[in-house]
Amino acid sequence: MAGYIVEIRVTLEVFLTLGVLWWTIRIFALEASRKEELRREEDNAHQQLEGLQGSVKKLEEAAGKVRDKLIPSQLAVISQLQAQVTNLDQDLQTSQLQDKVKLYQEVKAFYTQDPAARYFRASDWVPQE
Repeated sequence: MAGYIVEIRVTLEVFLTLGVLWWTIRIFALEASRKEELRREEDNAHQQLEGLQGSVKKLEEAAGKVRDKLIPSQLAVISQLQAQVTNLDQDLQTSQLQDKVKLYQEVKAFYTQDPAARYFRASDWVPQE
């Protein structure tokens, strides 16, 4: 009977050793897979970061082009337009256009007050209403 007990004890020690060894290997494998997954995520994050940094560089270049080329040219166009508006305003003040517009409005009002007199009275047109 003592032989069986020794045999059972040795078997239990072997199973316990194998179990501990299996558990240790399992823990190492899980840790290795977790580290590999973290490395993959880190690589993906670095790739995304590099892509975003490239986009930022492109946007900065485009903003520089806008700032250096487009905005000054637009400011020049705006100043030209302002000068043209000023010239037009001066021309309008010196010309008799406003008097002509007033005269036109008076003539228009005179000939449109009466429906029968909508056309110049020099014509021989008679309204047929």
